Amino acid sequence: ALDLACAEAVNAQPRIATSKAGKANRPDLDNLTEVQSTVDPKTPGNTVVKTVLTIAEFRQALSYAIDREQFNLTLSPTSGVAKALLSAFIVADPDSGLTYRAMDEAKDAILNFWGLADQWGEGKEYATRDEAIDSITGYDPAGAKALFTTAYEKAVADGLISADAVASGKWEVQIIVGKPDEAGYYNKGYEFLKAAWENAVKETPFEGKLQVIQSETLGNGWGDVLRNGNVDVLFGVGFGGDEFDPYSMIDCFVRDDLAYDAFTDKKSVMVDIELNGKLLRTDLYTWIKGTLGEELVANVVGADGTTTDETVTVLAGPNDDQSIRVQILAACETAILNMANCFPMQTDASASMRAMRLNYKTEDYVTGMGFGSIKYYTYSMDDAEFAAYVAQ
Repeated sequence: ALDLACAEAVNAQPRIATSKAGKANRPDLDNLTEVQSTVDPKTPGNTVVKTVLTIAEFRQALSYAIDREQFNLTLSPTSGVAKALLSAFIVADPDSGLTYRAMDEAKDAILNFWGLADQWGEGKEYATRDEAIDSITGYDPAGAKALFTTAYEKAVADGLISADAVASGKWEVQIIVGKPDEAGYYNKGYEFLKAAWENAVKETPFEGKLQVIQSETLGNGWGDVLRNGNVDVLFGVGFGGDEFDPYSMIDCFVRDDLAYDAFTDKKSVMVDIELNGKLLRTDLYTWIKGTLGEELVANVVGADGTTTDETVTVLAGPNDDQSIRVQILAACETAILNMANCFPMQTDASASMRAMRLNYKTEDYVTGMGFGSIKYYTYSMDDAEFAAYVAQ
């Protein structure tokens, strides 16, 4: 299942410059094989293929094919392009009030994921991290076509598209887009994705072979439907999160009872993090649970890149060194993105009209306080002055 992530968490499957997704951290082959055997082809006589979703390049191509700016303008004009999983409003250190995305580690997580880690600095394409991040759109039509071609070659080589189907040309890839509710948002989003993906496969081996289908209305059970593989993509849904606890937020992506990509074993996804001069390796699940106070023991990685028998106990719980916790958080966020099971798509946002009669406590947004709320409003005009102002 794909999770096109909405700000900070959108839902659909992935995007990566260089795929690090292996068999242990991709949508489940057995589940997709079973599902494709039970569904009817859109074109009679065709063989239905869904197992190509196990190929990281195919999922990456789906992500590159989406013009996120236009997607947001179509569905939610106040929203912006999400470039990672966690929101710009999530605070990493409540004592200092410093937001996670303002920290270098969090910026590097974005740059590592989008392949720009070496593209900023003196003499580079971008002068600063922020300039490099600002350049990211997530939209690369040419890159999508190249990845679709690579995915096709892998699918044929792996037998996901059988030799008989290739020879006859009678096969189709079905992608089911879930519809949580009967709302214009989901209908317009489905039409947008369908058009984007069908256009993206033109001049690739998937041209004319891709069938993007909208599900029936799923209701409140949409999460379970995604987890059991009966829909392949969801968008406009996700985790709200805790503004002051990014560690519990990221935990939602690895917990068996919460994670939407239920077919990924987070204990098989290894993550390397350099702490106190040593390169340490353990699984994604253990790293994240360690930031929540559970025991965190990692193996030292040797100079040859292999795991050694030497272990280190890392103290990374809520009362431990915040700098270590943030390093772990950023590395784990990157690892989740690199699994290609969730694309960042939208930053949730709302807009309101400014009342010219009101003076806010602050003109700059303050985390946890906003602009001061009604408690701190003062008035710049009395009733008569405001009526005259409106009449102008």
